[in-house]
Amino acid sequence: MELYELIEAIDAALVELLVGAKDDIGCEEVILGEEAAVDQLARSAIWIIPEEAHNSHENAAIAEEWVYPVNVTAMATFDRPAEGRLKVTQMAAKASSVLIKARERGSDSTLSTLISDVVRSTYMPAGDDGLKEEGLMYSGYRLLIRFRHREE
Repeated sequence: MELYELIEAIDAALVELLVGAKDDIGCEEVILGEEAAVDQLARSAIWIIPEEAHNSHENAAIAEEWVYPVNVTAMATFDRPAEGRLKVTQMAAKASSVLIKARERGSDSTLSTLISDVVRSTYMPAGDDGLKEEGLMYSGYRLLIRFRHREE
């Protein structure tokens, strides 16, 4: 599998897991990348925003080890800010937990067959900076996804 195909497969597995857990997370929509404008979001959504992947240069004798940062951001509209802050904080925590739990070998997820680890690296507290007019609140986590790739 080419490197770009592996990254596309990881992205697809992330979306599949979160779509499957929408009811538990409490969101209506899961979005990957720049597929939607903020003003086109459903009332509540999990937005997966990938960042630039980089080779960690660790354990590179057999295969390259890559680190793929992905932001998992909960966004929702609310009339009452306190209610909104709590809801998006809970949604973000649940969404990141779904992905972290899926890393385990033996889980039923495709993700576990593609990666070696997923960990949280950064927490973004709930806020509405720049989105107050739209009535949107957001909160999220930056996850670091580690995977290995070997050129065949």
